[in-house]
Order: sequence, then C-alpha cells, then structure tokens
Amino acid sequence: MPLKILNHVQIRTSRLDETRNFFVDALGLTDGFRPNFPERGHWLYCEGNDAPFVHLTEDPCEGQPRTVRDATGTGVDHMALFGTDVDEMIGRLDRNGVAYDKVVARGGSMIQLYVHEPNGLKIELGFFPEEEKSAPA
Repeated sequence: MPLKILNHVQIRTSRLDETRNFFVDALGLTDGFRPNFPERGHWLYCEGNDAPFVHLTEDPCEGQPRTVRDATGTGVDHMALFGTDVDEMIGRLDRNGVAYDKVVARGGSMIQLYVHEPNGLKIELGFFPEEEKSAPA
C-alpha cells in the first residue's frame, strides 16, 4: 500500500495553551473533536479536512526539548503547510506578533514563510500567488 497523505503531526508540550493559540490565532487552524484522553490536549484541523492535522498533548516533562530551534544536528527539521492568500497570512502573522522569514522560491512562483511555533518547531508556509490569480473563481 503506497503512502498518500500526511495524517497528523504530534507535538508534546509543556506550553499547551500558548502552542494551541499559535496554531489557531496565527495560522488559522481550528479546534475540533478530540477523544477524552487522560492528559490535556487539542486536535487542530485545517479548513475543509475531516482529519485533525496537528495533535497537541500537554507534557510537563522538564527534559531536553525534542526540537531545538538553533540546532544543526539530525532530527525533524520542519513541517510544511501549503495554503492560499499569502497576504492574508502575512497580516495574520503580523497581528499576532509572529516573526517570519520570507523566501521567494521556484523562480519566483512560490512564496515561503518560515515561522517557529512556541516549542521551537519550524513551520514552512507555502503559497503560489500566480496560480491563485489564474484559478477559476
């Protein structure tokens, strides 16, 4: 059976509320159904998807984080979300005080915004503005 889609990303965090607010307020995901697990958490959904995209679980562990923002070693480097309306996303990030790096890629046809969520995970936000302009309404 070939793999076809990414179902979800699990983030364990001691900063549950801050992490949830980042994904909801800054990136526009929505809280949705989550089974009644014993630990606190959230399942966050992308518009139009029935499956949760990000799982958050509260973990009060004081150990070394699994993702260190400035590290250069092995491990998860980033996750990517692709969407539409880069200008709306930039406004949302600015309103929420989220710093981002903007990169123009693929010969200028793609805009990438790189942000870090509260636990240090780098997130790539990809947009194809010219394709949006030519798409039928």
